[in-house]
Amino acid sequence: MIYVASPYSHPDRNVRHTRYVQAQQYTEYLINSGEVAFSPIAHSHPIAAFFEMPTDFEFWQKQCLALLSVCDTMHVLMLDDWDISKGVKAEEESAESQGIEIWYVSADDYRRAKWGE
Repeated sequence: MIYVASPYSHPDRNVRHTRYVQAQQYTEYLINSGEVAFSPIAHSHPIAAFFEMPTDFEFWQKQCLALLSVCDTMHVLMLDDWDISKGVKAEEESAESQGIEIWYVSADDYRRAKWGE
C-alpha cells in the first residue's frame, strides 16, 4: 500500500483546500493505475472541515503515523513548501525508521503521466 504524504497545514483556508485537491488528484491517479493508496489529507480534510476540527499535524499525527506504519511505500508529493512541512518531515522520519521506501514525486511528473502535459 502507498501512503501519500503532502503538505497541508497553512493559515489560509484556500491554500489548505488547494492542497487537499492536489492530494486527491494524485491519490486518484494511483488508484486508477491499479495501486492501493491512502492519502491522509484526502481522508481527513473533509472530516476536519465539516466538524470544524484542528488542521495541524500535531492533532492528526497519531492517525497519520499509525496508517503509515502499515504501508510498504510512501510517496511524498512535492507541492509548495513540502520541504518545510512539519508533517511531511515527521512522516519521512517515521518511514525511514521503519524501513518504508520513500519516493519523491513532483506535481509536474504525475500531471505529465496522467494528462500528457
